[in-house]
Amino acid sequence: MNSGNPVVLHIGVHKTGSTALQAALAAARPELQERGVLYPGRDEAHHAAAWAVTGFTMGYGEEATSVRSRNWPVLVRQARRHDGPVMISSEFFGRMRAPAVRRVVSDLGTDRLQVVFAVRRLGDLLPSSWQQYLKSGLTVPYRDWLKDVLTSDEPETTKGFWYRADFAELIRRWKRVLPPERITAVILEPTQRDRMYRVTEDMLGLPAGLLEPHRVAGRENRSMTAVEAEAVRRTNLLVRDTMGWAEYSREIRHGAIRAMIENRVPPEGEPRIVTPRWALRKAVRRQERDRRRILSSGINVVGDADHLLTRPTAATIQQVTQFPADIADYGLIGAR
Repeated sequence: MNSGNPVVLHIGVHKTGSTALQAALAAARPELQERGVLYPGRDEAHHAAAWAVTGFTMGYGEEATSVRSRNWPVLVRQARRHDGPVMISSEFFGRMRAPAVRRVVSDLGTDRLQVVFAVRRLGDLLPSSWQQYLKSGLTVPYRDWLKDVLTSDEPETTKGFWYRADFAELIRRWKRVLPPERITAVILEPTQRDRMYRVTEDMLGLPAGLLEPHRVAGRENRSMTAVEAEAVRRTNLLVRDTMGWAEYSREIRHGAIRAMIENRVPPEGEPRIVTPRWALRKAVRRQERDRRRILSSGINVVGDADHLLTRPTAATIQQVTQFPADIADYGLIGAR
């Protein structure tokens, strides 16, 4: 899969293990440099550069976070000047609209560019995505959110969801400006948890397993339990009209929620987030199209695309009415 000195652009997508991969790449920077591979900058990921292409902002209201437009041309210059393989990674490249995709490909150059992204089973992606939206202030219960996103291509609650989760459309956008042989889809399967790491090493011409020690040290973004998620949702309900994005991001997103996820160990019997059977049926029908278009697109496919048509275990969503005292200890006021 490696060809000369590629610029490998990892475009995510969201909730497919991108954070852990980026943390491993960032930790491995000195070793990558010794082998002639550039992972530009000092941050774990290249979100700021991706945001600069589209003017994307994080958050809500007048305090939504934006970045300087120069972040993108700076990254492009670093990539073009490097005489060797280059790795660039941000999930926000995966949700770009067509004009931004054209600019990214034009600026980085089709002669070296290789695009790679992970494809996750939609039944697994749904609860992970809902949790991520909670961290940005979402107040919609999981059941209502599922009804919205699975019955509309333009959901009201999270308008950009299908721009990050419609894999067939993602391929179409990038194939318009890049030959299919320069695009790779990696199917994520539970039995092959290291697959994205091995594909990345191969594309960069690195020895297999080089990222493994750094992967162990990297950040794993664990899922919330149903109890934790409901505490966050209720907190959002209480503060949404009184707390601006800067304060919310500091006190809730990067404060209470992060502390809970990184430090709390949920008891074994604590309810997990589950997806009902009706939603999983709709998810599989949606991914039948993904599978068909992935296999007929001419792009490189690593893994078994039939995995996308399987379902996680279905269960009825139960209302959370009680919260352990230790959740309130992390500052989630909705748990009090």
